[in-house]
Amino acid sequence: MLLRTMAVAAIAMMLPALPAKANGRFPEASQFVVSPGNPSAWVLRTTFGLVLSRDAGSHWDWACEKAVGYSGLQDPAIAVVSNDTILAGLFTGVSTAPAPWCNWSFAPGGIENKVIIDVSTRPNVPSSAVALTSHYVSETEAGSLFFNQVFETLDHGATWSNLGVSLPSTFISETVEVAKSDPARLYVSGTRLTAAGYAGVLHTSRNSGASWDETLISLSGAEKAPFVSGVDPKNADIVYLRTSGDVNNRLLISTDGGRTLRDAYRSEGPLRGFALSSDGATVFVGGPKDGLLTATRDNLQFQKVRDLEVQCLTWLGTDLFACSSEASGFELGVSSDQGKTFTTKLHFSDIRGPIACDADASSQACAADWPAMRDRLVAPPGAEPESDAGTAPPAPGGGCHCQHVSPHASLWQRSWWHGLFVSLLALLWARRRVKRSA
Repeated sequence: MLLRTMAVAAIAMMLPALPAKANGRFPEASQFVVSPGNPSAWVLRTTFGLVLSRDAGSHWDWACEKAVGYSGLQDPAIAVVSNDTILAGLFTGVSTAPAPWCNWSFAPGGIENKVIIDVSTRPNVPSSAVALTSHYVSETEAGSLFFNQVFETLDHGATWSNLGVSLPSTFISETVEVAKSDPARLYVSGTRLTAAGYAGVLHTSRNSGASWDETLISLSGAEKAPFVSGVDPKNADIVYLRTSGDVNNRLLISTDGGRTLRDAYRSEGPLRGFALSSDGATVFVGGPKDGLLTATRDNLQFQKVRDLEVQCLTWLGTDLFACSSEASGFELGVSSDQGKTFTTKLHFSDIRGPIACDADASSQACAADWPAMRDRLVAPPGAEPESDAGTAPPAPGGGCHCQHVSPHASLWQRSWWHGLFVSLLALLWARRRVKRSA
């Protein structure tokens, strides 16, 4: 009890010091999604908000974190449904922006003020999506307890309801995916405490969340929580997972609906990108150290296609998209030859500014911050980013000390005191929300 009281006091002292603007990180892209109903509507998640294109990458605009409804501590999970509405999973609920993405508001009802860990569009019914929540409930002698629930929207994110039963309270969830070929098949990954220590977990439902089957995943070394990377579009029993960490991560595959898993690839560094071709026959994986690799689903003998600082991968139609960095020549590129060559679709310096909207739109909150942001995006290579995160000591090994809590945060960030931190942070952000027009 004393330790918990001290933690709460420490959190209370930390909250006022949270950065109001820049989060101290280098500009970087980490997730790319396209509207399933409009191949010209593109959304790129970055460390400085969302970068948006309504014309297939010919022009790019900016939606700052403040407009979406979060601060620099988060890298929210992003999804887009078939009417081009963007869904952002935040620690304070699901923030939504219908096309043309000028006004953001939080979805009402049972999902409001929930800590959203992941969101994912249903590939078989792209007007619907699922969201995963996992927030701290209480502490027991057996460990921390969390509320884990999958929610579903059937109306482009306007309303949400529980999908099936909640997952075990000893589980800390990370990702959720729905199989394209079987809409009742759900996969949820995360971690839980076992007698041997923390283990990865894959929960599988074959009945839309009415019941869940558990498979444990052994974690070793620098490995932390596993997360579901993709489900074969033709076969719901084939699911891929990656373990997270700084080194020695793995790509795992199950061909029996999650009952058993085996290693498909062991990496030298973090595996930040994964994609499947439209028929599931070709698998792509990559990271900053490993480059871009590909294999067929049938043999899984991965070969490096090219050296590329992979930050994300997305397959669209017949093309492979990759988030990278200017060291590779682009922030977002597209390949029509399975990764051998890329055409640049975005340099951050190409961003025109805040998305053009009416004067009373919530996205206009970004206008005042654009001049400083523009200067950061055109800074010369190697320049240190500005930070108003305080005077914290240097991080071990150098680099930025400013921590961010992503939807796929490492396990230590999900301990009970972190649950308290997130809960208090969510309350703070809820009070600080700017009233948005409908």
